[in-house]
Amino acid sequence: MAAEKRVFIAMELNSVHRENLKESQRRLAKDLEKGYIVPEENFHMTLAFLGEQSAEAMHRILDAMLEVALQTPIFLTYMGNLGEFTFPKGATYFMGIRSTKELLSLEESLKDALGRRGFPIEERPFHPHITLVKKGKLLPQSEGLEAMNEKIHMPKLPILVDKLILFESIQDGEGTRYESLHVEPLVAKRQEV
Repeated sequence: MAAEKRVFIAMELNSVHRENLKESQRRLAKDLEKGYIVPEENFHMTLAFLGEQSAEAMHRILDAMLEVALQTPIFLTYMGNLGEFTFPKGATYFMGIRSTKELLSLEESLKDALGRRGFPIEERPFHPHITLVKKGKLLPQSEGLEAMNEKIHMPKLPILVDKLILFESIQDGEGTRYESLHVEPLVAKRQEV
């Protein structure tokens, strides 16, 4: 029996986005008391987390990705501001992604296609973001994220969403790394208004 793989569907970022995110991460790190800095090669925006999946389930995932790609035209979204999710073991600091109607529609279509193929549907609201720091805590003297967003003035770069990528999350002695298993280009024609 083949081993299960821990997988998720995400959007990838280009080198310009990565440089922008690294600079945001560097500025954020100055105000951190503690935290795990996410390696640049792990920057991505998750659309659907699927967890441990069998080889049989992978075929259904790829089928759902193809269905969504065939009905979704490429589109632009944009980087947003720094934000945080708080947890008992520390905060997750992230760069937000603008929730455009196209991005929300893509996530909803993917959730629907996966749900019809027997995958559990995420109940939490979708908050598009790219994780920069995990298990973090700001220094007591930090002015906070709102002040950082005002000071940093990072450009709200456009992000071309032109494909869905199935990644495997691999734990090894070096930490976690993400390996691309499948790329599905978005191919629907854009509707003229």
